[in-house]
Amino acid sequence: MQNNLEYALGNFDDATSRQEYIEYATGNPYAKVDVEHFKEVAKLVEELWSKRFSSACPDALIIAGLYHDIDRVFPIEHSNDSSIRTTRRTIDTKSLSDAEYGTAELKKRVHPKNCAAIFEDYNQKLNTRLKEDVSYLIERHEIGGNKDATGKSDILLDSLTKEYNLNAAADILCEADALVFFTLIIYSYAKDRSINRIQQKIRFSYNKLSDFGKQIARDLEYRPVQREDGELDISTLIQTTINPI
Repeated sequence: MQNNLEYALGNFDDATSRQEYIEYATGNPYAKVDVEHFKEVAKLVEELWSKRFSSACPDALIIAGLYHDIDRVFPIEHSNDSSIRTTRRTIDTKSLSDAEYGTAELKKRVHPKNCAAIFEDYNQKLNTRLKEDVSYLIERHEIGGNKDATGKSDILLDSLTKEYNLNAAADILCEADALVFFTLIIYSYAKDRSINRIQQKIRFSYNKLSDFGKQIARDLEYRPVQREDGELDISTLIQTTINPI
């Protein structure tokens, strides 16, 4: 009998192997890294959790890592896909510019809700409380856990396991989603963008990290990127961007 994690992982594979998505991703260099991105974040949340807590990484956090940006797998031109209840996804945050959408902050609030709705539609038979926890984590993957006036995470224990702080898990998911730029995405991102644009993204992602995450980003061994204008030394670019002279 499948457990909850196996069920959610199987549904993730189904979503990302849909013919509509494969057709959309073909020839689209950014779409091609989506699934790698999802899996890398799921791996990073486990690694970050193990460095901070002695308990096993919660299933809810691993699942949320996989599904946190799942709306990328459903481009608006395929929004009538009958495999999900798409009426809950009323705005396609991927296709609109910040100017068209309103503000970047509003976009960040709606995009996670879209992802949580798609996750729930794809995992309707998942344990109800676990599904609620995963949705909560997905909805906060851009901003981290709910903070009180002192800046500390509120205590909100999961009633299914009673073994972890759900808001601490949200903080880890947010950090993993920023750290993945350094562990994976930077190599595709840097291929055809201007140096200034790359540096802006480096600063944005780096500033979202905790001191612990920043140390990880600094200590990574980066490989160079081949561009049309020559080889780009990613390690040097990162160091000069986050530690300007």
